[in-house]
Amino acid sequence: GVLFNRNTKDLIRCPEGFEGAYIIPEGVSTICEGAFRACANLTEVHMPDSIISLKNWAFIDCVSLENVTIPPNVIDINYGSFMGCENLISISIPASVTKMGDAVFSMCLSLQFVSVDENKHITRNNKMQKAFDQIINQNWLHFNTIERVFEDEN
Repeated sequence: GVLFNRNTKDLIRCPEGFEGAYIIPEGVSTICEGAFRACANLTEVHMPDSIISLKNWAFIDCVSLENVTIPPNVIDINYGSFMGCENLISISIPASVTKMGDAVFSMCLSLQFVSVDENKHITRNNKMQKAFDQIINQNWLHFNTIERVFEDEN
């Protein structure tokens, strides 16, 4: 089964052979480095509001994952969290996210839509802006209202 730390706050590892949807239990606050690494048959994941951090490579190479909604209390999405999720089509990021690592969506070749909470103000010099710039520069995304998502720092 899925491995947690002693107090069940950290989800350490989901077995690579896991198939279908997984519901992370309420009370888990961290999805650890590589926790869902290469879970090729993971189709969706339901994260509780207790999640505050997605560590490096949390969902790397989850090639069947299509849509993700990040819960409203997540503060940081670290390096390569969704790297190699080839069938990821859309992701929703809440206003609570203040840190986004590099290469978060690297090799997400099907990614078309990233939704950012309207109340979030993203400035040009922060990590989240850098992550979005990388995606836009690779022409992987279609944003209907890109100018509403980013605001210049003045």
